[in-house]
Amino acid sequence: MKFIKFCEKYKYLIAIGIFAFCLFFGENSILETRKLNKQINDLEDELVRYKLCAINVKAQNSTLANSTDEEIEEYLRKHHNLKKMNEDVFRVVQSKK
Repeated sequence: MKFIKFCEKYKYLIAIGIFAFCLFFGENSILETRKLNKQINDLEDELVRYKLCAINVKAQNSTLANSTDEEIEEYLRKHHNLKKMNEDVFRVVQSKK
């Protein structure tokens, strides 16, 4: 009985409290929504980078498909550090100071 009277007396304060609780806490809170929107933007940026990378790989693939064996061998040696049997390869690397 006392609880019902308390609820009737402070119904607006209770409603504001529940609204504030839902606004700042829980799955659908403003803070959670902002965090998820930031994550979505980061993933969209990453998707754009991967699409550009895929375009570059397709361009390299098309140029290598039309290349001679010597050009393909040169590309593989330069970019993938491949070598022939019984061959030593030395790479000169600048030191970072």
